[in-house]
Amino acid sequence: MSTSTKISRDATLWTPPDAKPHELIVLCTWLGGTGRPVSKYITMYQTVAPQTPILHIASHVLTVTPPYPFQRAQMSESIKVIQNTISAAASSSQAPKIQIHTFSNGGSNSATQLLIAHQARTGEKIPIHSLVLDSSPAKGEYWKSYHSITLSMPPSPFFKYIVGPIAGHLVPGWMLTGAKLGLYPVFEDLIRDTLLSEEVLEGRKSVVYLWGKGDLHVDWEDVKSHAEEAEGKGWLVRSEEFEGSVHVGHWRVEPERYERVVKETWEQEGK
Repeated sequence: MSTSTKISRDATLWTPPDAKPHELIVLCTWLGGTGRPVSKYITMYQTVAPQTPILHIASHVLTVTPPYPFQRAQMSESIKVIQNTISAAASSSQAPKIQIHTFSNGGSNSATQLLIAHQARTGEKIPIHSLVLDSSPAKGEYWKSYHSITLSMPPSPFFKYIVGPIAGHLVPGWMLTGAKLGLYPVFEDLIRDTLLSEEVLEGRKSVVYLWGKGDLHVDWEDVKSHAEEAEGKGWLVRSEEFEGSVHVGHWRVEPERYERVVKETWEQEGK
């Protein structure tokens, strides 16, 4: 039975009793993802890689709205986990095995801020085994962002009908204004660029896209164009379409296939 330790406001580390310290799964979940919808992916990885620690980084409105320096400061404890994994690999003369699995742009933003913060803090790139991108990365469109924000709210009527619509307009508007004023890079552009950036990543250039045309929040053509960009940069790309699925709902329509793809990605060898 794995033990869970909350290491920061948004990050929890799951450690199996017979852990392989040179391995790590980084699970960056979607905006507002909590409870059972998230726990099934932790359980999935405990089946796929039973001896591998899992670093879960949650995403919510307060993780995506602060200025980027604040977001990156929140990654301090997660950076320590990454560094411990790399150090354990070095001390045992093994290559570190780190897989980053993101969901939607909320999770992909968490991964983006982690990658940038790690490089800034340590001067090193994160050596990855592979990336798994579920329902991301989007190019960004106002109303898609609006609906993503509103759906991330708690289910109570107060949040659903009052807070949600207000935040749904304020958050994208705030991000767009900041980008137009030149304060920060465009949110979606930063994510799409960073996930393929050799300035923050090294190791195997392997990426898997899990997507569906029924996703109303992330246009499947955005995912396709990012996959094409990855191929153009020399990445080994695998693209898996799930028919009849919705945003971050691909596991629900074909759980066995979803787990098989994740398992094959984790177990693949070579450079």
